[in-house]
Amino acid sequence: MIDPKALNLLANEKVSVLVIELSDGPHGAAMHFAYDPQGGDIYFSTHNSTKKVTAVFPAKAALVVGFSETDWETLQMKGMLDKIEGNPAKEKIIAKYPGDAKHFSDESVFLRFTPTWWRYTDFKTHPSTVMESQ
Repeated sequence: MIDPKALNLLANEKVSVLVIELSDGPHGAAMHFAYDPQGGDIYFSTHNSTKKVTAVFPAKAALVVGFSETDWETLQMKGMLDKIEGNPAKEKIIAKYPGDAKHFSDESVFLRFTPTWWRYTDFKTHPSTVMESQ
C-alpha cells in the first residue's frame, strides 16, 4: 500500500517521467498521467507513432512524479507497463483532464502502469522523510 503522502502527490501532480526498456535501450518521456486510487494503477495516453509503443508488452518501466523546487517532494516507482484497450484509461484520463477528449483518435494508444515498488521523499523535512515499499 502506498503511503498517504505519496497518494496525495499522485492525486495533485499532473506530469511524470515514464521510462521504458526498449530493444535499443531505455527510453524516457514526459507524460501527463491519471492515477486510479481504487486499483492503484496509473494511466497514460499517447499516439501510435511514439517510440514507447514499440515496446514488447508487458514491459518493465519506471516512473517519477514530483519535480517542483518549491514542494520538494518526489515519488519514484518501478513496475510493469501494459498496452490496454481505451475505455477504462479514457475515463480515468478525462476525469483528471476534461479537455483531453478532443485529442483522442483511432491512433490513440492507452498504457497502464502497475507499480511493484515505490519510494516517496520529502526534502522539506530535516532529516528528509523517506518511505518505500518492501
